[in-house]
Amino acid sequence: MPVIRILELRAPLAPTLIQGPPWVEGEALLGALPEGDEELFLFDESGLLRQDSSEGPRLAGLLPKAQRVPGPAGSDLPAGNYAFVQFRAGSMEELGEALEDFARDCWWESLPASGPFYLRRIGEDGATALQLLRRLPGDYSRTA
Repeated sequence: MPVIRILELRAPLAPTLIQGPPWVEGEALLGALPEGDEELFLFDESGLLRQDSSEGPRLAGLLPKAQRVPGPAGSDLPAGNYAFVQFRAGSMEELGEALEDFARDCWWESLPASGPFYLRRIGEDGATALQLLRRLPGDYSRTA
């Protein structure tokens, strides 16, 4: 898993609106996107992970359905600070492992990330890149 970066998003991220169902699951999260297209989904944190006091967070089971953003409320990814990692995944198992690794690395590094896990899919370089993001407090700085 790549190193977690801190993303300071200065304006809300409004993904290209791709028509599709409001909830997506399984291999549909991994399909190819045309160059330059992007999609944004979120996984609600409730029930997604279980906490082990000595091992940190672990996936509680299979990945649940992901909600497409903008959803019914038309929300985007709000401006703010985020823990962030980019990768590629060829299977749902790899996506689940990446999400668990991301959660565990945030825990290990004592990053105060909270709220839903965002999954951004981007068509670039002839493939689909995946990004996981999770909100950090507005005043968060690794150097503080």
